[in-house]
Amino acid sequence: MGQGPASILSRRRAADLGDDDPVSLFILGSQTARLGQHDLAAHYFARCVRQRTASIDPMLEPVARVRLAESLRELGYLRAAIGALQGGLPAVTSSFGRSAFGGDAAELASRAAELWLAAGDMASRIGDEKTADQAYARAAEFDQGDSRSMFGRRAAALLRDGKAAAVGLLVIDDSSRRGGYISDSQRQILRSIRGESDAAAATAAVLRDLAVSLPDDSPESVVSGVLLARASLVPDAEVRTVLTERGLAGLDNASVLDALFAAERELDDRVDLALELLAAEPGLARSVVSALERWHTQPGRVVGSLPDSEAGRLLRAALLVGFGHAAEVAALGLEPDAEHPSLAEALGRAGAMAGDWDGVDRVVAALASHPLERARVLYAAQRFDEAGEALAPLLQETPSVSALMLGAELALAGGEPATAEELFARGRRRPVRRAWL
Repeated sequence: MGQGPASILSRRRAADLGDDDPVSLFILGSQTARLGQHDLAAHYFARCVRQRTASIDPMLEPVARVRLAESLRELGYLRAAIGALQGGLPAVTSSFGRSAFGGDAAELASRAAELWLAAGDMASRIGDEKTADQAYARAAEFDQGDSRSMFGRRAAALLRDGKAAAVGLLVIDDSSRRGGYISDSQRQILRSIRGESDAAAATAAVLRDLAVSLPDDSPESVVSGVLLARASLVPDAEVRTVLTERGLAGLDNASVLDALFAAERELDDRVDLALELLAAEPGLARSVVSALERWHTQPGRVVGSLPDSEAGRLLRAALLVGFGHAAEVAALGLEPDAEHPSLAEALGRAGAMAGDWDGVDRVVAALASHPLERARVLYAAQRFDEAGEALAPLLQETPSVSALMLGAELALAGGEPATAEELFARGRRRPVRRAWL
């Protein structure tokens, strides 16, 4: 099909004189659209789609409709643009066959996600949330790297349309297709329907069933994500129950701890939460202290008010280590012993910080039967070879995520990036322990 300047001029004159040859009209529409003359382009494309084109080329009409939609969008005729897209894009993405317009169809099909996304955005702008949701759903079918953006737009359209329950189902459906994984942004979306009691309760119930049905080898990130999603739907008073119903395994996840501490409105309650967690699982000391520091406006004042209990002594020592106050840890007069490995670890880290190598040696000796805590102390003392030797038996068994992460750090310190990458990958895939309370 000739499309040189002379040919274009000839076609335009013919069209202006009433010639309705659909191929010529399509060529004129394409040419004027490329020149930014979208009013003329829309005129020619609209005339093209009104002709009987099926006998000429079955792909001509749907391609022309999509091109018409693009020009109408540029002109601000959003509802008409949506209609044109709906009329042409499904056929364009279904089959090209043998067509003179196969190149145009293939180019548009490669942009299907973008075009459906644009249709959803246009529908949202004119307040047609039902059409927006449908368009975003179609966009998600053509995942080209922007599926999260499409998901967020679709959820927003449903919320604006007052369909809170549909938002919950949208998250659950997406999660089921991704092996139970629920992202941070999806949890934020769920939190937006928390005030819709019926929708929130129904979604939380489905998420509870999903958590129970997860395979035993589910990665910790998946299990924690489902629990966090459910916690985002319940009242603050129920958050702790939800997040600990599978036990304390996985509570070293920063997002889980943040959710727990955020649900406690009073600062004293957050300190009490830290003490309760450490009393139940001393191994959470470093993670709990980090969370308390994030969620307490004056964590330094907590040290002097802690009880003289095992959890209180551990929290006090761990806080002081976190503050870098090694001398104050030494002044506590605590001695390391094998019965309290987490406290011994805190004392060892304080000794390494202060350069008290005799103190570090005493801690290392006390932790002979606790290889992970021992390796952490040796790592803090920069005795990397010894730390690796202490950790090696754990890595050969069924290591925890903490052991794998420490192993990766030691591999990096030893100049073994490939080993570090492999251990990091194993840690990300590691299933959560099923330690029920």
